[in-house]
Amino acid sequence: MFSDETLMCCDCEKPFVYTVAQQEIHQNKGYEHKPKRCDGCRRRKNQAVDRHQKTSVGSGLSDRDLILEVGKSVQELRVLVSNEFRKLQQAIDEIFPPEGDDDATQKEDHGNG
Repeated sequence: MFSDETLMCCDCEKPFVYTVAQQEIHQNKGYEHKPKRCDGCRRRKNQAVDRHQKTSVGSGLSDRDLILEVGKSVQELRVLVSNEFRKLQQAIDEIFPPEGDDDATQKEDHGNG
């Protein structure tokens, strides 16, 4: 009924094998979705979540430490945030063009000069 499947990890983007044994366990537990992380990334994520929960009660783990635990460097996160900000700014500029950018404003400025 089951056969080993090769899936891609959503975190490290490397292939991993979803074994027949794992599929049987997931079926017995009633899971409806296939795993999206390899064992290593799943463990790292769970450890990071556990540590973050401990942070809430004063373990001293900072958000920076949590970010590093998940496997992204601060620089990688800065690039991601910067790219997302740029996309958001472009969307805002399309909805609300900066003054002087639309044709009507430019024509008025040239006509009054």
